[in-house]
Amino acid sequence: MSESLESKVFRTIDEVYRKMKDKKWQCLHEQCNNFSIKSHLLQENGILSNIAENKHFMQFSMNNTFERNKNGQFSFKKISINKGMSLPLYCNLHDTNLFKIIEQQEFDIYSYEVQMLFAYRALCSELRQKEIVLETEKRLVDSKELKQYVPSNFESASKELIKGLSMGINDLTFFKKEFENEFEDKTLENFHFETFKYHKLDVCASALFSPINTSNLFVLIKTVFRKKPFDNIFINLIPLNNHLYVIIGFHKKFVTGFMKKYIQTFNTTVIEEQQLNISNLFATRIKTWAISISAFNRISECNKKLFIEYWEKNFSNLSEKQQFEINLFK
Repeated sequence: MSESLESKVFRTIDEVYRKMKDKKWQCLHEQCNNFSIKSHLLQENGILSNIAENKHFMQFSMNNTFERNKNGQFSFKKISINKGMSLPLYCNLHDTNLFKIIEQQEFDIYSYEVQMLFAYRALCSELRQKEIVLETEKRLVDSKELKQYVPSNFESASKELIKGLSMGINDLTFFKKEFENEFEDKTLENFHFETFKYHKLDVCASALFSPINTSNLFVLIKTVFRKKPFDNIFINLIPLNNHLYVIIGFHKKFVTGFMKKYIQTFNTTVIEEQQLNISNLFATRIKTWAISISAFNRISECNKKLFIEYWEKNFSNLSEKQQFEINLFK
């Protein structure tokens, strides 16, 4: 029996994904040629361990091509603490030296240096994720076998995606250099951060996002002649000492009035407002986050479904006007 067209497409894509999974990535330190190790975005012992149960937690994930046919584009996956919230960013030497302060059991979560390091690692994570997707798309576009099976508009759509990813990588590379300039000259202080102490929530996150005014969305995304990078908010959620700490900030030269107001919405001591802030953040802004198995099980099946449906509809929506009104933790 001859292989179906769909099977041929999936087999070819699977081969690309398998090769990408085995690919070794160079250390993100610009003067290092060593391969990176898989390192945690947040400290394994003392942060991730605070939400792990039997050394596992639930992580929000984008499904691969095969999973999407059955389970949709996004899902929650149970993952071990060894593998969860980790990416190949730096080699062992640079990972150890760069993040030594925030890998210690005790650190001052309100200090500018600690805030910077958490934000920098979140940026590096986003940069590497985009590099991985970019390389994957390039390999798919260059696949001679795949070109035989898919319509011509697949290649043009992929090339548009590649263009967008390249622009995003350029933006993140610019901000990466801004962070590194501060590590060299500690008097600069070009970033502003706030740390808010929340009631205990068994979640964690390490991410950044670019809230865009919808009236300018088409112009900002479609043109390759943007004069400046997208403005970014850097955010980390740190479960520590029976509290959840929110570290959130921006580059002082790349900030909007909305961003300043948005950050101040996190400045609340009301438990329900805190829960709504985190629910809205997860639904509308970031996808690099995790939750304890017990906390995940307490979310109603209805709310889980509504959450996934919202992401399915809005995964490419950068609008600053996005709102998700459901409290996942109530």
